[in-house]
Amino acid sequence: MTDFEQRSVISGIGQSEVGRRLGRTGLELTLDASLEAIADAGLTPDDIDGIAT
Repeated sequence: MTDFEQRSVISGIGQSEVGRRLGRTGLELTLDASLEAIADAGLTPDDIDGIAT
């Protein structure tokens, strides 16, 4: 692995539904936004080593 690869970041953006009475947990909403961000970055969940939310 090159120095460039060690310093590189591929990022994407995702947003979950927003509302008070969605009937969903915070974890479920975080998962939705995370999966959307992964797809936005052109990746699949198998490509991911970690996620910061």
